[in-house]
Amino acid sequence: MPSPLTPALALLVLALTSATSALSPSELELDVRPSAAAPVTPRPFVAAVSEFVWADGYPERDLAAEPDAPWRRNLETVRRHAATAAQQGADLLVLAEYAILKVWPRAQLAVYAAQLPPVEDMVVICDDPTQHEAIRNLSCLAREHQMYIVANFVTKELCSADSDSACPEDGVSLYNTNLVFDRTGALIQTYHKYNLFGIELEHLQKPAPHLSAFRTDFGAVIGLMTCFDILFELPGVEMTRRGVTHFAFPTDWGDELPSLSALQMHSAWPRGLGVTLLSSGIHYLAEGSIGSGIFTGSGALGYLYDYSAEGAEGGVVTATVPAGCSWGADSCPSDQAPAGRQVRSAPAAGNTDDYYPIQNYNVSEFVSAPLSGRSQRLCDGEFCCDLTVSQQRPVTGAESGATYRLLVLDGRRNFAPHWSTQICAVVLCAGADQASCSTFPAGVAPPPPAPFSLRGSFSADWAVFPSVIRTHMELAAEWFYSRPTGQLEVADTGRLLVAQLYGRNYALDQP
Repeated sequence: MPSPLTPALALLVLALTSATSALSPSELELDVRPSAAAPVTPRPFVAAVSEFVWADGYPERDLAAEPDAPWRRNLETVRRHAATAAQQGADLLVLAEYAILKVWPRAQLAVYAAQLPPVEDMVVICDDPTQHEAIRNLSCLAREHQMYIVANFVTKELCSADSDSACPEDGVSLYNTNLVFDRTGALIQTYHKYNLFGIELEHLQKPAPHLSAFRTDFGAVIGLMTCFDILFELPGVEMTRRGVTHFAFPTDWGDELPSLSALQMHSAWPRGLGVTLLSSGIHYLAEGSIGSGIFTGSGALGYLYDYSAEGAEGGVVTATVPAGCSWGADSCPSDQAPAGRQVRSAPAAGNTDDYYPIQNYNVSEFVSAPLSGRSQRLCDGEFCCDLTVSQQRPVTGAESGATYRLLVLDGRRNFAPHWSTQICAVVLCAGADQASCSTFPAGVAPPPPAPFSLRGSFSADWAVFPSVIRTHMELAAEWFYSRPTGQLEVADTGRLLVAQLYGRNYALDQP
């Protein structure tokens, strides 16, 4: 995740939060569309997510002198990914956040943004030449391939300061918007990103809190959220309380060690809540943006996390998603259990040198201690983490100096909005000091620690998200998390990078 906001942006977060949070989460209406569609018996469906590479690298540049609209080159990639998904029988394709359009400053963005027809009209935009070119193409692709498409684009709504005190000076409200097209190409639902991040706060409007989902012909009701939303109660967590169990999640994530890589958080969120997350991300290694997958409450059905030279091509991940069972209630048949398959591997494991640039969190806020080879307890104030080993094993470092440490944190993230966290983590640190725990280790990793279980003294008010990843950013398969007890058990510790319990108490968040 990027560095903390400037004081000016922090004040803007406070103002926007105060202006848009009048209703409590439980008072919000869940908007499921098409509203007139009758529920159908759920069946398994084929989902596809796109790992998206911008056609011309990072697109945040001055486009005023370019003759072509910036989305045209990226739409070619969208077409290829849609065709690939269709060839694999996809019922639904999710595209990444900002995959088609990402330009600043605001004045330029307002020119390229799309103005949409009302979703209640269920317009097939493909048939309307007066509609925005990029949105029209998305509608045509959904109809051509007979599949649902969830895409992300910047949209605009005209406003007047006479009737809307939040209306910008230019009379245009801009939103980061997810768009849903059904198999006929009709626009059936939209969602405006609620938790804006970084530069978005300068150029986009924060909408009123809302819960958006869409009903499918294969029986699943799919909730919508975007990127930074995953760290907060709204909209996703509140929708799980309403029974929504599948989520489409466009994202433009920036990896951060030791706790907030895409692979960790995007697999941990569904694992902790017992739901399915269809995560479609941007592939841009210069900012640590990487990773897409289909993640369930029992593991990954498939994911792509490739930072080799070949990974620069991006790709599409497809998987058959079970329907009619609840991961949270452990009622899915055993033959539907995820295999934890990685579609394309990162560089070969063993030597841990060739990583990609990543954002390094200042871990000085954590309390930490080297693993002792024995069971140990470590506390940050009144919050404690217990690491239990069944067999003691001597702990040795690697020639490179890399060592395993237990990290504990009870605090708020120094980033506006300041979100509350309690964390228990076993981390492979690049060196012997705590500061190196946010850096990829170099050279050969040390011998793995003994198999262990990890628990935190989380109270009932905390949501807990478990994850276990190996070196070279691979999901570990042989681990178990008990939602009732909050205990994480790691049986295979080979090439362990981070095993983590990431706790959130939304009521303690501050602007």
